[in-house]
Amino acid sequence: KARAELAEKMEDKRRALAAAEEKADVLRENEKALEAEEEGARAAQKSVEDIHILTRFGLEHHSAEQLRSILVDYARRVDPKGKELKRLVDGEPFGGGIGDRCSW
Repeated sequence: KARAELAEKMEDKRRALAAAEEKADVLRENEKALEAEEEGARAAQKSVEDIHILTRFGLEHHSAEQLRSILVDYARRVDPKGKELKRLVDGEPFGGGIGDRCSW
C-alpha cells in the first residue's frame, strides 16, 4: 500500500511538472507574439513619422528614383565631400561643429 501511495504521489508530481512546463511554453509563445506585435507597432510608428517628414518637405508622393535624385543633388550642394552622408549611412552621429559640415 505504501508503494502504491508513493507511486501515486510521484505520478501527481509528474503531472504537475508537465502542467508547469506547458504553462511555461504558453507564456513563451505569448511573449514571442507580444514582441512581434510591439515590433510591428514600432515599424508602423516609424513609417508614420517618415511620412510626416516627407510631407513636411513636400516629398510624400515622389518615387524612390525621384527621392534618390533629390538626395544626390542635396549631397552635391550641401555635403560635396560626402562626410555627413557617409556618417548617416554608417549610423554615426552628425558632426557637431560648422567646420565639420563645411569644406572651407
